Amino acid sequence: MMPVTLPKATGYRPFHSALILTLLVLLTLAYIAKMIGGWIEQAATQAELRTAEARLVTLWLGDRKVTVPMNMLPKPEQRKEGSFHERLTLEVNWPSMTGYAGTSGNRGNRTAAEMPITVELMASRKVETVMERMDTMLRRLAAGKPQVGQGGLYMLDMSGKAGASEDVLFYEDDGTGLETGFAARCRLPKDAPASCLRDMRLAPDLVASYRFDMKLLSSWGRLDRQMGALFESFLPH
Repeated sequence: MMPVTLPKATGYRPFHSALILTLLVLLTLAYIAKMIGGWIEQAATQAELRTAEARLVTLWLGDRKVTVPMNMLPKPEQRKEGSFHERLTLEVNWPSMTGYAGTSGNRGNRTAAEMPITVELMASRKVETVMERMDTMLRRLAAGKPQVGQGGLYMLDMSGKAGASEDVLFYEDDGTGLETGFAARCRLPKDAPASCLRDMRLAPDLVASYRFDMKLLSSWGRLDRQMGALFESFLPH
């Protein structure tokens, strides 16, 4: 019969495990605190880059002049008088149609009823609007027949085909032709608020696009009229 040999003592002490665990917790907390500090600093930096000054600035967008309030332009390089751009990014509050107004509170001085809208102005003849794509790519991607959706708009489910996941198209068809009506492509992610993208051609070489919360679709007519009037105000008269 072989003798049984018991393992030797390791000399390991339980309090060493508790100490290591405590150190790991402290390091984790320090890392989280650093990340939060970075987010706060980034948010503060973004706020500092904006301006509450509503003075009009004249810019070149492609080959045309546009005049935009400075507080609608979050990027400092796009607020330089006479500067040239192929694309402009704007931020507007709806329904007041105002720009950034300061840092009082987490939402600036935007009221609870107002919602932010991100706008892109693009100097291009190649960019197609949603309506211009309706009879080509979008109708081929659509799954099923149109249904009546929010605000009386027609709704096409775009999620049944590859490359169009969680997409829904809302559009107006008043009998005068799809090219002149309202159309917005909306994304409905499961883990984030639904948003919509609407674009319109202001001129053969100028397209305006704006992104908004899907909740505003019920007021799409008023929203579109106000956004269209805002875009027109940027152009020379």
